[in-house]
Amino acid sequence: MSSRDQSPPEVNKKFRVAVIDDGFDTSLPVLKDKIIAKLTVKCDEKVDPAANVKAASSTQQDYDQIKKDLIASLQNPDPMVCQFVEMPSLVKSPAFQEISIYREEWNSRYPKRLFEPAGPEVPQSVSSNTAASKANSEAPVIDRAKFDRIDDVLSGEGKYIYHGTNVASLIAYKNDNVELVLIQIDLARGYEPEDGQLKCLTQSEIDRDIKLYSDPDVLRANRESPLSPDDKVVDNLFVKYNIDFSNQSFGGPPTKIMEDIYVKNGCSPISLGNYKRVMHEFDSQREISIRERGLTKDKSLTISAFGNDAAAINTPADGEECSKVFTINVGAIDSKDKPAVFTNTGKCSDVMAPGVGIIVSAPDNFVHAADGTSFSSPLFVRHLTQTLKPQSNYKDLYKKLKGSNQVISSSQIPTELLDKSREQLGGLSLTDRVGLTSRPFLKHHLPSNLR
Repeated sequence: MSSRDQSPPEVNKKFRVAVIDDGFDTSLPVLKDKIIAKLTVKCDEKVDPAANVKAASSTQQDYDQIKKDLIASLQNPDPMVCQFVEMPSLVKSPAFQEISIYREEWNSRYPKRLFEPAGPEVPQSVSSNTAASKANSEAPVIDRAKFDRIDDVLSGEGKYIYHGTNVASLIAYKNDNVELVLIQIDLARGYEPEDGQLKCLTQSEIDRDIKLYSDPDVLRANRESPLSPDDKVVDNLFVKYNIDFSNQSFGGPPTKIMEDIYVKNGCSPISLGNYKRVMHEFDSQREISIRERGLTKDKSLTISAFGNDAAAINTPADGEECSKVFTINVGAIDSKDKPAVFTNTGKCSDVMAPGVGIIVSAPDNFVHAADGTSFSSPLFVRHLTQTLKPQSNYKDLYKKLKGSNQVISSSQIPTELLDKSREQLGGLSLTDRVGLTSRPFLKHHLPSNLR
């Protein structure tokens, strides 16, 4: 069925935004009235076909068999193993109460910026610095180690909920133009592998995969491949809720950092640039073909955080951000509308939005300031929902934004969401070190927190 045989999706009265992250405190007032679905991904265990690929192809016969198996897997994808189910309710542990007593005092440091419930209100005639000093002098000393790990004492089947709550709150705050579909997925925190998880790569293995995924027969099978059962589940979900935008405030490390990780863990030096370039072509050809053949009815546009590694990402060889199709990458600016010290930059950056001193709502109604492109992305989603109207598709918007270098200045963001008095940090807040790569291959080489 061609794309022109499909009837256009219904236009929503409000923007439907899917927030994909590692968990949410859905009880927050800023969120609960906006949520139309809260889901998590449940997958059955299966053997990864890539794990059966031989470590190296010593003969042409080995290569031919690997190629044959790969083409077969493209033509006949594995049976469905994942589904979306209702997100489990959070159960606050006794340890959480010890942290919760700090909430009112902590929130009082951000007068006029609160999400609800508000802490003690400070008269507008009192400067924020004076108010903060007053709060510091009268309040008990906060155990920051406990506060920064608030997520560890909130249990919802062990899900980390801090980051997703931060992100969703920025889209929802005083925004009557949105309805949220919250989707919890498992994300790894940080880029460093756990002990014993990293299997060293050899350059011969990488070169073999470069040859394999650039093989004309493999590329042809890839372009002609059907939607996998798991892809259909995702597509059906986005169609069911008629999603307009999808926010993804996570990503993988730049290529150079990945190479350094292997060396740091005792592996021989490798070069992944050409592999990244080949996989970009492989993935984008498939995605474009799927859209052209009308196999997907998902109209949504993905808005993605561009990363916090202060790296220049100019080509697919530099990082996965250049490989994402129908995605707008958002970098971070500071309160002076200059690139933040931590943000990735380069030709694959499409838009810049504030990402320093962003006031976010955290679990149990804590309010605090945080840094990262993780927060630039939802602020840009918020900007779109405030300045546009829902559409039947977003192809024209994608073309307009892709590579536009548009800057959403601090003046375009509600002042209560910005802590402009705070100096830009050279490092990152603990809430924004999420590492997850989305490459579908090399899974047999990478630990779970690099996949």
